[in-house]
Amino acid sequence: MKKLSYLFVLLMTSTFFISCQQTQELKEPDTVGKYAFDLLKKIPDISKQAYMGRLLTIEQLRDFAKNDSEINEKTKNRMTKVSKEDFNAGMERNYNKIKKKAIEYGIVWNAIEYMDYTYKTEERNGIKGITGDMYFKYKNETYTIEVNAMNLTNEFAIVEIESLRKVEKRDY
Repeated sequence: MKKLSYLFVLLMTSTFFISCQQTQELKEPDTVGKYAFDLLKKIPDISKQAYMGRLLTIEQLRDFAKNDSEINEKTKNRMTKVSKEDFNAGMERNYNKIKKKAIEYGIVWNAIEYMDYTYKTEERNGIKGITGDMYFKYKNETYTIEVNAMNLTNEFAIVEIESLRKVEKRDY
């Protein structure tokens, strides 16, 4: 019985550490779409907190705002003053919408196939980032989801994954 308890604790601890890791380095814009795809495939197996922990965190946002000299003061103030509750509520809202839409479409996340990630680079108020659409296939249907990321000096952090929709044949 002790061995079984020990094995259970070991399994739970390793699962926790693996699922809480943020960290696949996102040095190039192309890696953002694949990272988002891998995260979506894991939705059935990880908690909402683990999912949100793999996106931009409030701490990363605040550190970036404090340390980046190119961001204007108004934007810095907005970034540092947003409450953790409001920030997380937005992330949670997007997560819930994605799950709801997936149920509506009948998507089984661990059976999706990556297709493409198209993006454009942008700069607003001194903040560099990318806005893109990640395409994936499930069964014979193509879907897209918006994946937007900020450039945090040397790597990207996904700000949001949202707006899951089925792609009409003529759209892709």
